[in-house]
This record gives sequence, C-alpha cells and structure tokens, in this order.
Amino acid sequence: TINLNGGEPNLHPDLPGLTARLLDMFPRLKSLSLNSNGMPAGRTLAHAAAVAGLCRARRIPFSISISMHHHSPDEIDRICGVPGAGTEVQEGLLALRAARERHGYFLSTNCVISAANADALPAVRAWNRERGIPVNFVLAEVRERFGNAGTAADFRLDEPGKRAVVAFLRSLAAGERELRYHRLRYHELAEMLEHGRKRRLSCHYRMGGVILDAGGEVFYCKQSRAIGNGRHAPPRSLYYDPENLAYRRRELLGTICPECPPNTFNRLEVEKDLHHLLLFSLRRPTQREPR
Repeated sequence: TINLNGGEPNLHPDLPGLTARLLDMFPRLKSLSLNSNGMPAGRTLAHAAAVAGLCRARRIPFSISISMHHHSPDEIDRICGVPGAGTEVQEGLLALRAARERHGYFLSTNCVISAANADALPAVRAWNRERGIPVNFVLAEVRERFGNAGTAADFRLDEPGKRAVVAFLRSLAAGERELRYHRLRYHELAEMLEHGRKRRLSCHYRMGGVILDAGGEVFYCKQSRAIGNGRHAPPRSLYYDPENLAYRRRELLGTICPECPPNTFNRLEVEKDLHHLLLFSLRRPTQREPR
C-alpha cells in the first residue's frame, strides 16, 4: 500500500505524473490513498479525477481523505490560519462527493482532535453523517518530522477537554455498525487517554512500513527520526543498517510504540488484531449512538 501525504501533496506540480511512476514501480500494489487539506480545491478535484483514472486502469482501489477539523468554516479558518479556508475545504469536499461515483474513489474526512475542537466533535460527526461522508478521528501528536514541538501547548488537551474527548470516543466505541472495526480503535484511544493504558493494537509501521519525505529523508514511522536520505544511499540499506535497527528496537519499539495512539486501523492492522476485534465484538453489544 502507498499513502501520499505531506505537507500538502496537491501542491506538487505533477502529482498525477508522480503517481503514474509509483504505479509503474510497484506492479503488485494493492491500494493507493491520498491525504489532503483540500486546498487548492480546484487542483484537488482535478488531481483526484486523474489519479483515480490511473488506479482504475490498473484495478487498484484509490481513496481520498480530506482534513476537516471543525464543522464551522470560521473555526476552520482559525485552526488553519488561512482566511477562507473553511469555505473552500467544505465546498471542495462536496464537489469531491459529487464526483466520487463517476471516478470510483472512496472519500472520507480526517479530523485531528485537539484543544481547538474538543467541544465540537459531535457536530463534526453530524456534519459528515448528514452528507454521507465517513469521518475518521485521530489525536493530535508532536512529531519531529512535523517540527511542531513548539506549538504543543496550543493543541494539548486540558482536563475538561480530555474528559469531553473521552466521552465522545466512548460514544463512538458503543456506536452503530457503520463504524465497524474502528469502534475497537476508539475504545482503545479512550482507554489510553483516560487511564494511561499502553497501546495494545498493532501498527502497520511496526510490521514493515516506511516513510519517504519530499527531500528524500527516510523514517521508520511517523514518530521516527530520519534514518538517512534515499538520494544518497539505497533506502533498503538504510532500513536494515545495524545502527538504525538498534535505534528502532531500543527507542521506537521499546519506548515510543507503547505510548503512540492508534490513529489508523487498516487491513493489515485488522488482520493482525482479529482476536482483539472478535473479543471486543462479543463483549460490547452494538448500541445506537446518541444524536
């Protein structure tokens, strides 16, 4: 699987051309996904159509996730720091929805939970449900690769915010069947937030993922430091370098992984955690989510 993200991938001057090269390089690819902030909306829509066509020709499933961290356009402007961003993101999202059947891609939104929107999560969910667009909720994190350590105080949850988020996650965990296996992920997120439980769910990076950034830097995962540059050495040699593997085993797997929130639950992770999923399904009957 390949996920194109950023930064903002739609700012690449030839995203369809880059995608075509990737598809040629990986003939056994099973899926391709694109994470975007939805701006600029016109280019996002054009790229979605072009990339979907490339994937359709090879029978590769293609999905798009648009970041939308609030239901209010004004609040999206404030969170993004860009005037007019909220209107552009939401109008572009509706245009993508109108085109998804024609182009055959899966469309969803991604909402990063932080102090800026802790009290608005039910409204974000309602906005998406009314428009038939699935939404995925993830926790804001400090990541070296993002260079956002200096802004952590701006998005870190205080105690009232944490209680509101835990209650919301628990409502999702006990929610309707449309959430499927993500109910387990939301349950685990709530347990980690409320009780400080260590992570129990699997991670596709731990199973063999890798990140390549726009400058060629290679990372074991979203929490990893750079382990070298793929423009200067073969990425395979960087991945299996003994010193890098020691760092991966000691610091990532030993220290960081247990504290890392499960913000994805993809096919590989579901297969790995099938026993947890079955036990959770048997233990917690489906309830209707409060509206």
